[in-house]
Amino acid sequence: MRPREAEVLDRARDAVDRGAWDEAYAVLAAADAEGGLGPAALEEMAVAALMLGRDDDHPQLLDRAHRALVASGERRRAARGAIWVGIGLALMGHDAGARGRSASAARLIEGQPDDCAERGYLLLPAMFRLEAAGDHAGWRATAMRAAAIAERCGDRDLRALALHEEGRALVAAGRVDEGLLLLDEAMVAVPRSSICRAAGPRRPRRRAAPSAGSRAAVPAVAEAAERGRPS
Repeated sequence: MRPREAEVLDRARDAVDRGAWDEAYAVLAAADAEGGLGPAALEEMAVAALMLGRDDDHPQLLDRAHRALVASGERRRAARGAIWVGIGLALMGHDAGARGRSASAARLIEGQPDDCAERGYLLLPAMFRLEAAGDHAGWRATAMRAAAIAERCGDRDLRALALHEEGRALVAAGRVDEGLLLLDEAMVAVPRSSICRAAGPRRPRRRAAPSAGSRAAVPAVAEAAERGRPS
């Protein structure tokens, strides 16, 4: 990462820590206009775009980060980026593109251990499909698989996402108290420094009730997700 970009990224993250998403986006956008950002800064800018409701910008920025990671040979990070791009496409109703991104992510992690974190992230789209189908048991079981992978590889972002989805599945199945306990646990499971705050996309409005994933500021992402929840 170039020194100038590192400085810009620090300024943007400081703004995020203060809840100043508009400031974070403006700092990153200005730097991008001057010379283009690297993958880490593009991911941060995508997060800010999501939190500001810039739904068209969010997947485009993640896609740029993904392509940069592929070009630099960072296959596992690129796979993770492809997953989020795919989820963003699904949110806009582009199912074919979403499936293509998931397939791309799967190819990028070929030969990686069965319990690498990216395999857990690849379970997220399956959870969303099971939710939309009303398969609460399958939804919960898939979330538990992702949580088990997260425990083995020590990925706290994935663990928070998996706990959140398991909690939601329990609530949807009528086991409200159990589900709320897991949702509370998910709220405090992710470190503030996590880049995974982009992981809280809203579900497609044309499907079952949308909800949030998680992030370093899981509550903030949940709030963003609620903007898309049908009444």
